Amino acid sequence: MKKLTIGLCLAAMVLTCAPVLAQDNPLPMGAPMGGNNRPHTYSVPYIFGDGSLVGVKWKVQLDVAPYSTRRNAWHNITFDENGGLYFRGAPNAAVTDYGIHKVDSATGQRLWYNPAVADTAFSTGSAIVGQDYVYAARYDPANPTVYALNKATGAVVWESAALPMEVGLNMALYDGVLYGTTQRDANGNNHAFAISAATGAIMHVTPYATSMDNAYYNMAFAPDVFGEGEHGMYWLHNDNGGLGEAIYGISISAASAGKVWSSTPIRAYASNVIYNPETNAVYALHWADYGTSVESYDPVTGTIRWTAAPNGDPNLGFPGGFNGGYYTTHTLKADGSGFIFGGFGHDVYSVTDPGDLGGAALTMNANGDWYFDGLDTLGESSSCAVLVMDPTTGNEVYISGTLGTDPDARRLYALDAQTGAQLWEWIPPGDPSPYGGFSFRGLSVGPDGTLYYFNADEGPQGTLYAIGVIPEPGVMALFGFGLLALLGLRRKK
Repeated sequence: MKKLTIGLCLAAMVLTCAPVLAQDNPLPMGAPMGGNNRPHTYSVPYIFGDGSLVGVKWKVQLDVAPYSTRRNAWHNITFDENGGLYFRGAPNAAVTDYGIHKVDSATGQRLWYNPAVADTAFSTGSAIVGQDYVYAARYDPANPTVYALNKATGAVVWESAALPMEVGLNMALYDGVLYGTTQRDANGNNHAFAISAATGAIMHVTPYATSMDNAYYNMAFAPDVFGEGEHGMYWLHNDNGGLGEAIYGISISAASAGKVWSSTPIRAYASNVIYNPETNAVYALHWADYGTSVESYDPVTGTIRWTAAPNGDPNLGFPGGFNGGYYTTHTLKADGSGFIFGGFGHDVYSVTDPGDLGGAALTMNANGDWYFDGLDTLGESSSCAVLVMDPTTGNEVYISGTLGTDPDARRLYALDAQTGAQLWEWIPPGDPSPYGGFSFRGLSVGPDGTLYYFNADEGPQGTLYAIGVIPEPGVMALFGFGLLALLGLRRKK
């Protein structure tokens, strides 16, 4: 198959924030999963042209000084407006620095880490980057707090009083308040909470009964969905085929909270829930073991609007399976009309949400936009797919990664998000991993269009990569209004 080397120019996105109070809301690229705890959707202009492949702009092995940490494969990288990149290092006996790290996104240099708020156990919680502060939850069973750090120095601005349990799922920052849910306690209760983002004062902690727990990934957040100031929080866990509830709809405000609805069955390892404000729907993504693997719920009542069962009736038209139960290889479409997601093995689907079908089956034949049948390793390797939109042309690109023992199967790939056609692929340099699988974890795109990811298997504790191409002579002068990167890629014909 002939491969053509092409160049991809990315112009810097100009970050603009509406006037708000300090700590009012996260920055555009400062929220886990791109805001409302869903996969990233960015506006970064893409300009196609010829260019020389450079590939790796920089990489840092995470157990080598000044770093002494471990990659976090279940994690979202976040960014600030001044080139700061934030990730959470995971605990391991061979390293010392467990918690939030700030990195210069242009060079890979570590800018700060604060051991005063170190984790003592593994956490997938990402840093939330606000107007002034960086927020995170301390994963320490003996002292489960939430804290704010100074973005410039990493100094502790405040640390809350201890919550009843650790915070495993990502929090949400909205209108000056941090909202979240703790792990399950010995009495069978999780605890919804609200904390002032300015001071760290706990506004309330409210218990609610659950059937199981989940510490992996995300709690979806829906502002004002239950009424003005009454927000929705949604998360799920595995129900082992018969617990009676596994996805939860929680109403929460700055003053109170309560469980409004729950539903089942759910088959999942991680909490992969999306709130779509355009359709006002909550999507629960999981495996197909119990007959479905995506449901659409009414966010207020919990009524199921439709179900999708790709491994069930072949007339539904889904050639393979979904992968919502493990890694979050899915993202909302740029216009909010549906979503794109990777499946087990090699399947990527784009689906338009048909609205309320009264609980009936969503079919690929009736509601699918396109289906991409790729490499056998495509679809389950990236812990975050990204959707990049060019506001000047309307072009949309879905980017994810693969995992495989065959070097030729390890790559980043991009699809036209409107047609499903493969646009480009990037095959990384030789894999030094003893495991034989090149991993793309935490895949994220920064404000200037650089792609970042963790190779979970390279080095004893993993390696953080930045991928791009040095601009060709004259490109900066031609466009002149921002940082341009040229990403060398290979296009299949």
